[in-house]
Amino acid sequence: MNPQSTLLLGQARGAALCAADLADLRVEEFTPSEIKQAVTGSGRADKLMVQEMVMRLLALAEAPRPDEADALACAICSASMHRMRALEKSGGTSRIYATARRGASGRGARAAWTSLLAKKGEKP
Repeated sequence: MNPQSTLLLGQARGAALCAADLADLRVEEFTPSEIKQAVTGSGRADKLMVQEMVMRLLALAEAPRPDEADALACAICSASMHRMRALEKSGGTSRIYATARRGASGRGARAAWTSLLAKKGEKP
């Protein structure tokens, strides 16, 4: 990205954040790997994999263009996080069941999910 594009992108981001604040909207921010993890199950997925999974998750007739897939993937990630927080609030789960964030190990999360399913009589 060239310096001019970076400056314009920063200005657009600032305007969007100001508009959200003025409208009393909450802003969610996720790293690219968090978004990829939420959509594909892998934080290292490539653009093609993200496009394919967005198409499948949303039952689209054809794969969206890369920028469209990125925007939809952000929305899918945000919706997943909202559902997880609601489940946590209701007492249905705790943070340990959530996928590890920001590079932390996911081994504990897998064991916790397996244990929860066993308690409910379901197979992992």
